[in-house]
Amino acid sequence: MARLRSLMARLRRKPEDRAQAPRREPGVDAPSEIPAPPSAEPAARALSKAEKAMRRGEKAVLIGKKLRVVGKAALVRLIRALSPALTLLVWDVGVLSGVVARKSGRSWRFSAIAVSSVSDFARALDEVLAQLKQAGEKPPKTTLLAARAIAPARVDLPVNPEKPRPLLQMREMTRSEMEPVAAEFGALWNIGAVLAAHNLITPEERERVALELAVRRNETDAPNESRKPFYFGQVACEMGLVTQEALEDALRLQEKLQMLESWLACGWTGYAGEPGEPPIWLASATGLSLWSQCEAAAKSRGLKLKGGLPLAWSVSEALDETSGEAPGHIALEIHSESIVAVLRYQGRVHSSRNESRMERALSADLLINLVSDWRAGGVHDLEIVCVNPRDDALVAALLDDLGQRWGHAPRFRAADATRQDLFATLARQHRNTRAKLPIIRFGNLPQAIWKKTGFWHLVAPLLTLAAVSGIAAHQYMEIKKVRMRFAQEDIASQQNTQAQQELRRVLAAAQTPPKELARARARLAQIAPEVERLETVEGMIDHLPQLLRALAANIGDDVVLEALHHSPNPNDIGNIQIIAWSNNYSSVQSFAQDLQQTLIGMGYTVAQTDVKAAPGRDKSPGYTVSFWLIPVGGQEELGEPSVEAGNGPAGGGTP
Repeated sequence: MARLRSLMARLRRKPEDRAQAPRREPGVDAPSEIPAPPSAEPAARALSKAEKAMRRGEKAVLIGKKLRVVGKAALVRLIRALSPALTLLVWDVGVLSGVVARKSGRSWRFSAIAVSSVSDFARALDEVLAQLKQAGEKPPKTTLLAARAIAPARVDLPVNPEKPRPLLQMREMTRSEMEPVAAEFGALWNIGAVLAAHNLITPEERERVALELAVRRNETDAPNESRKPFYFGQVACEMGLVTQEALEDALRLQEKLQMLESWLACGWTGYAGEPGEPPIWLASATGLSLWSQCEAAAKSRGLKLKGGLPLAWSVSEALDETSGEAPGHIALEIHSESIVAVLRYQGRVHSSRNESRMERALSADLLINLVSDWRAGGVHDLEIVCVNPRDDALVAALLDDLGQRWGHAPRFRAADATRQDLFATLARQHRNTRAKLPIIRFGNLPQAIWKKTGFWHLVAPLLTLAAVSGIAAHQYMEIKKVRMRFAQEDIASQQNTQAQQELRRVLAAAQTPPKELARARARLAQIAPEVERLETVEGMIDHLPQLLRALAANIGDDVVLEALHHSPNPNDIGNIQIIAWSNNYSSVQSFAQDLQQTLIGMGYTVAQTDVKAAPGRDKSPGYTVSFWLIPVGGQEELGEPSVEAGNGPAGGGTP
């Protein structure tokens, strides 16, 4: 390029290479054509070539500069993309703060803090992201949240931290331990605490509302119609401190903070205790619906919420790793609704307790009494950490009194420094497998399977396929039932045909011997009575000798046996009639009775006894008795009239 410029300069300095134009006089027309000297044409061509080459060189230089600028910007973007970056959010119920953290070597570089005071988390997140974009920061997708709505506590789990149980079992054990902690944490958030956390009322205004509420509750003499409301929020609205819309937003947030639901989103971490002591487990929990709303709000804005930490312990976490070498450390975290005391040994949380501020003002006695027993245990390092800027001046005024009561001046961390340190703590906890604080991670959530992302997108086609398959299976079963019914009807028809054929064969065979059967039945009907009569006669003949001996034994001297007959009826051929006479009525009666007793063992009984007066063979007066001897079983037809049924002696006298 330099050689081209020097060549052009030499060509311009040679006088013979310049075309001498003739001077034109006034009023004289210029010549139509001035011929150039023949020696100037090669120099002009060389000059034009040199100028073109110079312009091309200058263009190449400009392109090279642009490429260097673009390459440098691309390299910066590549380095920024490859370096870890986080979007850190801090939600202190009333205020949402956010920064962009980028890893620079072994430290983190933070952007300017974006702040929003909107009560709704989703709308506050929109404002924070808008402020970060205006500051030239593109919020990374990976997000970490520290929230006051996450309650921390130390829990007792019978598990070795080096060998934890499966995820589901750890989640259930932690949830059962955190349920009472969540209930106690929810009791802190009365409506006054929520309104104060949103900076809608000042502590002085909160005390005024509480005093007015106490006065109204004491006015019990007023009628019900004129009685003023007894609710903190309504009293604050009547006093003009808050609007009805702000009160409704605070009530909705209060419901979430009180964790009235049964499911909790939990996180846990543990470490071994001193030799001979059980392990120390730290856990955190919040309502599953609140966590799900925060996660959904972040996801809809292109962020991925990787975890949540409790704000209560995070604000007092030491940034310097060497500070954990101290034997013990007490931190008093001054939150808007409560005071959280944290005892740490070797940089790890060992114990914690809460004290509600309610409508009480901060005092040195309140702070000292909260941790006096820890001081008795030998811990003297005390630090006061403010979270809300409006508490800085109040705590600073108490430092002298605290120093006198504690024995030495405690350390004090203002709200602005606390917020800066908190973002550094969050960045350090990210991807820390041995985190000191319990982090609620996405995998720890007891999320129902139907609430997971993409569940219904996967299940809907399966449900459709299952429905179609079910309909097809139903139709197939109906067709199969119809076919089975037709087959059963065919089998029944065949069986019916076979039965009819068999019946016809039986009827044909039965029609052959009906006459022979009728004749046989007639002959049997004729023979059967005769056979029965003969069997009866045979039996009577067998018993007749015994019967005669019995009659002879019972006949006596005063009784005469007149006759002995059998029944003329073929059916009663076994019945025997006995007729006897005596001139004494009692003798006749005794004869009948004694004979009956004798014949019972022979299978006979006496029936139809008839006693009447009748003359004897010699015409002398007397009595005739007649009765039937019936085999046992025949008396059902003849009956068994007693002897007393006969006639008495004539004239009613005794014979």
